[in-house]
Amino acid sequence: MCSSRTIFHAALLLGVFTSMLRADGTCLEAGIFVKKAISIGDGSKEEEELYRKAISICPQLAEAHHNLAVLLVEAGNLDEAKIEIGKALALSDSVEFRLALAHILVLKGDLEGARSEYQMVLEKSPQNEKALQGLSYIELENGQEPKSIELLEKALEKNPLDEVSLYNRAVLAERTGNLEGAERFYKELLRVSPAHAQGVTRLAVMYRKQGHLSEAKDVLDRAVKTGGKNGQFLALLASTSEELGNLEDAEVAYKKLLTINNNDEDALASLAGLYVSKRQHQQALEILQRLFAVNEGSPRGHTIQGIVYVQLGKFDDAKASLQKAIEEDPTQAVAHYNLSLVYKHEGEQSLAEQELGRAKVLDPSIVE
Repeated sequence: MCSSRTIFHAALLLGVFTSMLRADGTCLEAGIFVKKAISIGDGSKEEEELYRKAISICPQLAEAHHNLAVLLVEAGNLDEAKIEIGKALALSDSVEFRLALAHILVLKGDLEGARSEYQMVLEKSPQNEKALQGLSYIELENGQEPKSIELLEKALEKNPLDEVSLYNRAVLAERTGNLEGAERFYKELLRVSPAHAQGVTRLAVMYRKQGHLSEAKDVLDRAVKTGGKNGQFLALLASTSEELGNLEDAEVAYKKLLTINNNDEDALASLAGLYVSKRQHQQALEILQRLFAVNEGSPRGHTIQGIVYVQLGKFDDAKASLQKAIEEDPTQAVAHYNLSLVYKHEGEQSLAEQELGRAKVLDPSIVE
């Protein structure tokens, strides 16, 4: 799949070759390097060197300076990126180049400098949604939420389906306590882009905070069905399904999460815990072996292993696992609680009460 930067570069392709047609033979050769760099489009050193080679033989190729600046921003080299976009602007005072400079200035923390650039864009292109979005961000950073909202509303007037404006408008509504407005903007965003990772996640989290678990699950389910494979909302789908008691859906989500990263410790521990809830002890132990291969000392893993052994009546093994969990992380309330059950089984009442007391201090919701 093409990266957003690659797509952006490809959009400049026509501009690149328009410049080349006006150039001499040297710049025609530079254009070939630019075309090759665009085709690579992975942000690699090879791509960067091709842009530098193009610039070295044809310094007047503005698009090469711009595309190199984009790469440098992604690499975190903001000072050189600013220099390169400055060269592009000196050659061609385009809206896109000025927006790129404003973005770099925002990243460097020069909000007033960025404001000036965005305003210059609006002089050339009134109602430019990217400039309005940038100014909205600056107003928000300056604590001017009403002004920030006003600017986003203008951007949405220009383009009601713009994902950035819809997302930022939803976040602002949520931030100012307008949850109904936030819900409306998030839903509109997801109508435009059903698997928008941040939109899906924030709407689901907002529903969860309100106690609307079924609504959160619906949002996450729809995102997954439309092809979304984002780890964060798969994890949310799994935990939400589990809280709703839908263990089958939770299991499917955890397994999908592990196809993204088969060494995900949280996913492995959660899936093992789910198998414990289903009393599928062998499956739980198999998943725990995978977890221990990633992190031999996982406190959560040893706690879950201890619970499995308690349920199987293997109290010596349970004690060893639970003591290991507590050794790795003394704040594991569930480990202390289950160790109290082991001591109670062994007739060590004093030790059992001691461990139960520790569990309750760590988690007051724990009861005998």
